[in-house]
Amino acid sequence: MDAWPFLVSRGRRLGYRVIVAPDFLRAAGEAGILFVAAEIGPGVNTHDTRLRVVQTQAGDVFSLVYRVVTARDEGTGETEAPFIRDRHGRPIPMVEGYAVRGRHEHLPVTDREWDRAHATLLASLQEFLRDESGNDGVLSSHAVPLGAAERTELDADARQNPGSRDQPPAVTPPSQSIPPSRSIPPSQSTPPSRSRPAHPLVLVLLGTLLLAAIVIGLTVALT
Repeated sequence: MDAWPFLVSRGRRLGYRVIVAPDFLRAAGEAGILFVAAEIGPGVNTHDTRLRVVQTQAGDVFSLVYRVVTARDEGTGETEAPFIRDRHGRPIPMVEGYAVRGRHEHLPVTDREWDRAHATLLASLQEFLRDESGNDGVLSSHAVPLGAAERTELDADARQNPGSRDQPPAVTPPSQSIPPSRSIPPSQSTPPSRSRPAHPLVLVLLGTLLLAAIVIGLTVALT
């Protein structure tokens, strides 16, 4: 979607004012609504992102997503850039953000998009501070794509990892394998009995009885 950077800040001597406004608001003479919507004053936490829907006198609705940061002189080359201060030594805050046409309940802004807006708006603030008294006009901003950087990163990730986008985590199903088999003990039943060979004495006795029976039989037959 298209978004327009805007900036509300103050000078070293002058009070708060709109320094950068979307071109369509500036052309319509509605840039002042940014000053009202940005809630300038004590109690605003630095870097907290805020979202507000506003309506111009002409009935146009648009959404503001913005934050408050402290201006730093980043051109010094120091590790931690010093604050830009007013004539009383107070750091100068910057209410920086994007304006988007229409009503939006959620406008995510990536760190890269915040950095891009901050760099442009800080340069505009420094230009204003160089000649506060002779710089009463409001600078115009032009539309830039919002969310394009995030989409590009997501698309690149999807190309590198096909099938990974919007995929739920893999769920390992419960194991359906048969538990390890246990060794089955050999049968403890008594093996079938086998006939034992007859004792030699038994054989002799049986032979004697058989021979006696034969002799008796022959004797009876002869008598």
